[in-house]
Amino acid sequence: MMPKSRQTSYHRLGWLVLVGILLLAGQAKAQQREGHPLYPTGLPTGYVGQGALLSPLPVQGYYQPVKVILPEGTAVAFAMNDAFIEPQEAPMQVGLLVGRVYRFQISQIPYYGGEELYPTLEIINRLYPPPGKEQEFSVEVEITQEDMELALSGRLVTRVIYLEDPQIALATKGEDKATLSLTVAPGENPLTEAKRMGRPMAILRMGNRQYVPDENAAAFFFDSPTWLRPVVPPVVSQTQTKAIP
Repeated sequence: MMPKSRQTSYHRLGWLVLVGILLLAGQAKAQQREGHPLYPTGLPTGYVGQGALLSPLPVQGYYQPVKVILPEGTAVAFAMNDAFIEPQEAPMQVGLLVGRVYRFQISQIPYYGGEELYPTLEIINRLYPPPGKEQEFSVEVEITQEDMELALSGRLVTRVIYLEDPQIALATKGEDKATLSLTVAPGENPLTEAKRMGRPMAILRMGNRQYVPDENAAAFFFDSPTWLRPVVPPVVSQTQTKAIP
């Protein structure tokens, strides 16, 4: 028997807490009951991100640090030049351009050896950390075992990750920085709820679409936008050496 997904609670950490809304779109053709005034349900992937680039805020050309969090042992690989490179065990942190869509690969899925998933991640906003501390303020995108199992079964999973508004947050007990997921009914627009509760940062879309090499690669990879590995400060050795006379 497979273990049930861990349910987490949390206490608020002001604007640093990232929470998500989970849309289980098993009925992909369900009628929309509530829409976003600018971004109704059904728009093509990438439309929201391109709209974000029209903002007067300094978002163009900014690589927002993003941390992809998965169950232990799962591997993640981002694409470069229409090919996935250097899979590494999650969590994986990268810098992604605001306004662009990234395709990445999930492999070594627990209990599903040999299966792979190819979600997209659309970056629609950025954080404004103190200079030099950008890597400490990442957008955390958590994908659970349940999410992956739903996608493998043919369901479409959409997460809108948003920065919580501390003015309307309810204090609850739980683990530091745990991610809260709220379920939105099929046919409703998760972006609307995310906007109501905070500042939307990214949109994750995950189904069971598979990668076929050389088959319209540019479209599949959304033209392979560039991404950055986090810059790790060099470790300064504390070993002292004596000069040889």
